[in-house]
Amino acid sequence: RSIVISQPGSAATLEREIPKPGKGEALLKMLVGGVCGSDLASYRGQSAYVSYPRTIGHEFAAQVVEVEENEYGIRPGMIVTGNPYFNCGSCRRGFVNACVHNETMGVQREGAFSEYFTMPIERVYDGQGIPPKELALIEPFCISYHGVSRANVQQGDKVLFFGAGAIGILSAVAARSFGAKAYITDIAADKVELAVREFHLDGGFEQVPDHVQCLQTAEIDGQLFFRTHVLRGAALGIAAFSCDGIQPCLRFLFRDVPCLSNDADASLLHPCVRSCSKQCPLRQRVQTDPLL
Repeated sequence: RSIVISQPGSAATLEREIPKPGKGEALLKMLVGGVCGSDLASYRGQSAYVSYPRTIGHEFAAQVVEVEENEYGIRPGMIVTGNPYFNCGSCRRGFVNACVHNETMGVQREGAFSEYFTMPIERVYDGQGIPPKELALIEPFCISYHGVSRANVQQGDKVLFFGAGAIGILSAVAARSFGAKAYITDIAADKVELAVREFHLDGGFEQVPDHVQCLQTAEIDGQLFFRTHVLRGAALGIAAFSCDGIQPCLRFLFRDVPCLSNDADASLLHPCVRSCSKQCPLRQRVQTDPLL
C-alpha cells in the first residue's frame, strides 16, 4: 500500500505490488514516517516542484528487507534511514543543492510513504541503534544542523530563530549543541512555549501582527532585539535565522542584522544563501525590492 496524491486536495491509499530492487538498490519496509511541510504543500497544490500523481514522504525510518552484498555495510534486518535528495552528479563544485536536475523523494520522484519501497544502497544509512521514531527525524535535523554549522555559531553566541516549527526548533537545538544561547519567536504563542519548555531553549517570545513592533519590544536577557541594538550585534554575538520564510522577517534579517566579512562576531543565514558582506547582491536586492 502507498499514500498517493493524485491531484491537489485528493489523497488515497492504493494497493501496489511489492517492488523488486534493481542492481545497487535495497528493498526497504517502512516503519515510521514524518510529514514535512513540503508534503502538505504538495497536497494543497502549493508546491512549484511536485508532479502528480505522487507518492509523498522523505522523512523515514525503515527496515532492510533485501539487499545485495555491498561496500556500505547495509544488511537485511538493519533499521535504516536515507538521503532523499537525488542529483545528476555533475555538480563539480560540490553544491549539490543547486543541481538543476535535483529530485527530492515525494516531490519530483516517488517517496517513502509505501509499505515497501526501494532506494540506492549508497543513499541508505545504518540507524546505529537509534529508535525508529527518532531516526525518522534525522533528515530535518540534518537540514537544521547544516544551517547552524554554516553560520559559524560559537560558544556563548545569542541566536534568534524565526519560526517554531520543526526546522526552527531543531535549528535551536543544534545551536545549543554548539554552546550558544538559543531563542525562538513565532506568531503562535503556544508553539513558542512548547519549544522553550520541551526543548530547553533559553527563551522566546510571540510575534505580534506588526513584526516591526514585535522586534522593537521583545526583550531577551536584558537586550532588546530591535534595530538600534541589533546593529550593535557584533558586541552581543547575535546570529539570526529565518526558518519560516515570512517576508518581514527576511527583510529584518537582511537589512538589520550585522554580517561581518570575517564572520568573527556575528553571522546571518538565509535558508538558501549565506550573506557574509553588506555587498552581497541578495542583500542589495532585499533593500530595493518592494516585494521584500
